[in-house]
Amino acid sequence: MKISNKKIYLNQKQELKDLNMIKNNMKLKLAEIKLSDNNLLDNERRLIQFNKRIRKNWIKNVGISNSFVYKSTLWGTDVKDLQGYKYHFSYETLLNDENSFADLMGYSIKEMNNKTFLFSSGMSAITSILYCLSSFIKGSLDIQVSAGYFETKYFFKLLNSMGNKVVFDLESSTSTNVFYFEPIKYDATLSVTDPKKLIDSINASNANLKIIIMDSTMSNQTRIFNILKDKIKNIENTIFIDIRSGLKLDEEGLELSNLGIATVFVSKSNENLFKIFKNYIEQYKGLTGTNISFYSLCLSHYFQELNAKEYVCKVKKQIIWAVKNLNIKNSKKIKKIIWKKVNYYGDTLISPFIFLELYNNNEKNYLDTINTLQNLMKNKGLNLDYRNSWGFRMPSIEYFNDIFTQKKYIKYYPGSFKGLTAVEAINSINRL
Repeated sequence: MKISNKKIYLNQKQELKDLNMIKNNMKLKLAEIKLSDNNLLDNERRLIQFNKRIRKNWIKNVGISNSFVYKSTLWGTDVKDLQGYKYHFSYETLLNDENSFADLMGYSIKEMNNKTFLFSSGMSAITSILYCLSSFIKGSLDIQVSAGYFETKYFFKLLNSMGNKVVFDLESSTSTNVFYFEPIKYDATLSVTDPKKLIDSINASNANLKIIIMDSTMSNQTRIFNILKDKIKNIENTIFIDIRSGLKLDEEGLELSNLGIATVFVSKSNENLFKIFKNYIEQYKGLTGTNISFYSLCLSHYFQELNAKEYVCKVKKQIIWAVKNLNIKNSKKIKKIIWKKVNYYGDTLISPFIFLELYNNNEKNYLDTINTLQNLMKNKGLNLDYRNSWGFRMPSIEYFNDIFTQKKYIKYYPGSFKGLTAVEAINSINRL
């Protein structure tokens, strides 16, 4: 892959500008760094260290400010985060979502009431909402699931063992009351939940109350529910819930703290349902301790205005660029690249990472291949991080074993900017 040193340098300058914006949002006083147009390798190292310094100092400052906050605050007093937002709780587990940070993490839909709830993690949001629903409807859940994430699938198997009906497919059933889907499934197939089949399944149900839950972690905020609501029958008795993990895209690759975000939507034609369900979740969170801690909230809230949309755009452009420049035509190791880009109700959704399938489906072969890639990068003075998860500012790689199919893959995430590391990582993969 050919990309000029000048272009890489300009990309590095843009990354420095973006990091400085984060630093300023955090009100950190750190020494400025300078980049050189004739030493790209040194620039890359400086950017990585600057990233780490920003993260370290923010965590340190939040820790110091939180050291004065008790789990049970003084009666009648407020506490503040480092952005100046006020909160009050008699006990930390009762920290409610009637605050500006929760509202900042959500979004609105025309003719719908909405409320955003914060949880201790993405999975905590998923499990808490579903347990809460089981109690709310005062009966068993009848669930259709179109999802790939392994922890989510295991949890639904657990729900099934507890007497709830769970079907891992979308079908015509008159009794289904919960529809759970990932637009692009988070497994190695990266297959897409068929939107027409989803709508047909929802409308086939005669349940008095229907709940539609979407995991939007891979795409962040979308317009999917805006469109979906106009295609659903009996919308006044339907609850829409958009759940995502805020650890990845909402924290701009810094991975500061676990954060689960769930935004609930109910038609304004049924104000009573919205109020009852909203109160039910608040009480459930306070009772079960699934709330986000004040410390985690403060770590996650380093901005006055949500910057996730800009970061999502960067990640999208980065993965599209990476896929375009990968060339495995003559590779003796890589059999297939698995990636997904799809138009979904007017939104262009993409998988922010790719899976590489090798000819030899052997664990040792996969680990050796990762080791080869990391050595190729080290020979150029660069690191290719081995990390679980994704969403970081720098590229990362991971061995991925699909526990349901026993097939193995390399998961590659290309980072968020076309610096020297990202460029050379693509070149290294192309050499396999």
